Amino acid sequence: MKHLILGLFLLLGLAHAEESAPVATSSLRFNFSSLESMEAAAEELLDAKTAANVFDEVGANGKFEMVFSNDYDLGDPASSNFDEVSDDVGRTHGFKIAFHENIAPMGRKDLYYVTISYESNLYTDSNNPEVFHKTPLEVIYAENKRWVADAYFKEENLLKLLISKSKTNDAYFWTIGGGYQELNADNAQRGVFLSSLGQQKWWHETLNAVGDGAFRNYNYLEQEDATQKGGFVSAEIGRDFTLYNGESTRGFARVGANSRLSSIEGASYGGLFIQAGHDYKASESSNIPHVRFLMAAQVDKYAEGVNAFAFVELSVASESVVGKFKIIQPLTQDPKYLNPLPQDFEARDHGLMKKEPVFFLGIEAKFPN
Repeated sequence: MKHLILGLFLLLGLAHAEESAPVATSSLRFNFSSLESMEAAAEELLDAKTAANVFDEVGANGKFEMVFSNDYDLGDPASSNFDEVSDDVGRTHGFKIAFHENIAPMGRKDLYYVTISYESNLYTDSNNPEVFHKTPLEVIYAENKRWVADAYFKEENLLKLLISKSKTNDAYFWTIGGGYQELNADNAQRGVFLSSLGQQKWWHETLNAVGDGAFRNYNYLEQEDATQKGGFVSAEIGRDFTLYNGESTRGFARVGANSRLSSIEGASYGGLFIQAGHDYKASESSNIPHVRFLMAAQVDKYAEGVNAFAFVELSVASESVVGKFKIIQPLTQDPKYLNPLPQDFEARDHGLMKKEPVFFLGIEAKFPN
């Protein structure tokens, strides 16, 4: 298509190459210093980057992303009454680091990009001997004047390589890729750098050491032979729709589907999502940052069960840095393959915890030119 359009430019530019008798029509003449300048003009007229705004574009030199997440039930995290607190039950802590790099040879500049990411999410659950699983250990007890809770855990670690098309106005976007998936359930001694479990352990111990002991320390119960490792492939496709456009604002909606095929039993799914958002883009001369508000809902169907959640997100951006704050509210329990209790545990209806929100804080920084 690009070559066809460039050909039309050539025809228009050569329309008056030879003198001819006047005719009852008109034509335009374009003078270009090089083929590159002609291509740049064609892309400008085509408005190729209409929606590659500060929130979604990667840029010629790429960008770096870091996200931390943590749950909190807004109750008393130090309560010794297990029925009154669900903090750190289910999805409890996580982080993600990612590098995004523009792939100009695949198409127009900044429209396609490759992502390498690593993320780790920790899921925990109490082992209440009367409700959950038979064990001689007490669930919550005092140790060195600190509350300690026994907890089973499952740490999901994902290493991904993805290729994506940017989310542009009124156009399709997509992502394809795959990677390595690990469900760690028998190693509680990992370090802080690449382990959400290690981070949570360090965070609670640090807070209790400098504070008044308001947070529990955890005795993570290792499950022998429970760790699983495998590979996966994933895909997502969606479309952006403009709802309204102003001089400095844009309302939009996005709908789409995604899926994952994993070699780990129960970890494959197919999902649908819908999003609605509003962008405010300040003028170039203004010191006011760009702002985006986004609401979304997603439903993922697994072989056993459905995982549904909704979230709201606020992003504030300069030309090179984006800060994000997001709250996810689970609408169902975690997928069964992430159940951190031993696999013979089935009867869970009478022991479900509250579906507490998960808070996300992230930052994106574009690499300098």
